[in-house]
Amino acid sequence: MKKEKVVFSFRLNEEEQKSFDQFNDRADFIFGEWNKLTKHEIEDASVIIGNLPLEKLEMVKDLKWLQLNSAGTEPYSNSGVLADDVILTNSTGAYGQAVSEHGFAMLFSLMKKLHLYRDNQNIGKWESEGRVVTLRNKTVLVLGLGDIGEHFAELVRPFGCKIIGINSSGKKNDKADEVYSLAELDEILPNADIIFSSLPENSETIGLFNGERFKLMKSSSFLINVGRGSVVVTDALCDAVENGEIAGAGIDVLEIEPLPSNHRLWDIKNIIITPHISGYFHLAETKRRILDIVRYNLEAYLNGGKLKNTVIR
Repeated sequence: MKKEKVVFSFRLNEEEQKSFDQFNDRADFIFGEWNKLTKHEIEDASVIIGNLPLEKLEMVKDLKWLQLNSAGTEPYSNSGVLADDVILTNSTGAYGQAVSEHGFAMLFSLMKKLHLYRDNQNIGKWESEGRVVTLRNKTVLVLGLGDIGEHFAELVRPFGCKIIGINSSGKKNDKADEVYSLAELDEILPNADIIFSSLPENSETIGLFNGERFKLMKSSSFLINVGRGSVVVTDALCDAVENGEIAGAGIDVLEIEPLPSNHRLWDIKNIIITPHISGYFHLAETKRRILDIVRYNLEAYLNGGKLKNTVIR
């Protein structure tokens, strides 16, 4: 029986590599990194594990299954990128803890003005920045009740917050007190103190937070975006914070990445920016969960079973 050739396109340490020894009788492995893998190493692979750049993915002659190490699937799920018979799976379920905690940290920093005190520390300035606000008993709007949104809801629940969820269908979810569809967003926005978005990019979400929607929000509200940068119109966000239409924002994802060094967003006092780092492997637990998904799916694939996190294209 011919073995499957499985190529990893992200780095695994020795212990992580050994965790795949159980498959050695059915698969040959190459453990590499995307920027170091050669055409010779990947062209005859049947399985690619990781987000191999498209220009290298095109070198693979007979790909059968692509397992992404990300939850997001663009551009791999775009029409024409993969042959119709190629299985595509993602790592949904691995990022909830890391991304939600990052968003929560951003929110608390904004509410307690820790970002301003850090700025003061950098210039040796000893001065009060005035009143702060509490998370206690706030209304939290969670856009996207998937793995990340549910984790965030769990983080704010102990503060007595009312949690309102938004998903594509309005289907009930036990992590939220109320759930509405995305079509009902404009009715809900004026009631929210905190808006947390982990929405994916699609035709319904691109440009969702524009100038008109910022005007619907409370002037005391905070926006946290850890989903896709295209959901928030950057210039509209800048205007909203500078004009006092909202109190501030924590942004890990942007329409344009990397953000140009001369962009006005950098200089707005009540916006915290991080360079799309809430996920990936910055939290060790995330990588462990990804590899759990990979091992489960590899076992299923080799046995002709059903893979989890299969993406419908």
